Amino acid sequence: MEKPQYSIGVVTYHARFDTYFKPLIKQLTLVFPDKEIVCIINGHPDRTLQINYLKKITAFLKSFPNVRYLTYDANQSLSKCWNQLIILSNTPQILILNDDTNVSELFRHELEQQIQNLDTFTLNNSWSHFVISKATVKKVGWFDERFLGVGQEDGDYAYRMAILQAEVGNFKCTGIRNFVAEQKNPSWSSISTTTGGTRYADVNREFFNQKWQTPLNSPDITEFSYTCIFNNTSYSFNLMPGMATPVFYDFSVLDQNIELAKSANYTVSPIKITTQKIYFSIGRFFARLLRKIKK
Repeated sequence: MEKPQYSIGVVTYHARFDTYFKPLIKQLTLVFPDKEIVCIINGHPDRTLQINYLKKITAFLKSFPNVRYLTYDANQSLSKCWNQLIILSNTPQILILNDDTNVSELFRHELEQQIQNLDTFTLNNSWSHFVISKATVKKVGWFDERFLGVGQEDGDYAYRMAILQAEVGNFKCTGIRNFVAEQKNPSWSSISTTTGGTRYADVNREFFNQKWQTPLNSPDITEFSYTCIFNNTSYSFNLMPGMATPVFYDFSVLDQNIELAKSANYTVSPIKITTQKIYFSIGRFFARLLRKIKK
């Protein structure tokens, strides 16, 4: 059987470097030594902070031969960063991960059981880690870069896929963990506030409500044109007039760099996979138990 051809993409910023990003990159290069890893290093309005951060992170990444990266001085939206990961990748599909995740050999084993069967899909019902194909981008379009901060870009894309009847799959896997880290001093803090205990930018929520008509922002509407299953929940919606998503880049950029990389042989012992299944299953059980106790 031909090996699945995919890249791995990560977006990060200064506050995640030591605690999350460095351990993640070390894990990725061990678990995926034969895969291309692309990183977008987001900017920040604090110039001194950003200059020092870029010196540290570029020095760190240069020691990993299968890691490529693009740096920004100024803040870029998460939508733009995701688009850049897709453009820079050299494979038909790309696995995009939050920078506050933990991966294992078990995760790779689980992923490669499904990635050849699914085109675009989330993992564990979360867009914190998802796979997207360049074929999907050609059909649905780019992530909407008019979302200037973080938040709602995933729901927007799911709505657009639903309109075109493009399926967003989901795959439940055990060997990956998302820490859901706090966003400390985020890059977009100079352009947006956050309210209501959310970790996301108000500017994104406001733009989402301008673009999409839903029962939440239009309670007087009784009929909607479309329905989307997003994060295991059904949503009804309409696209507001004049709010269609622009074409941010020519789709030809997706054709000129797709190649079938010569993958090195990668194997992991069945005993290690079984051990990690037990370890992660027990960890998830106690994590769920702890959340129940806290409630």
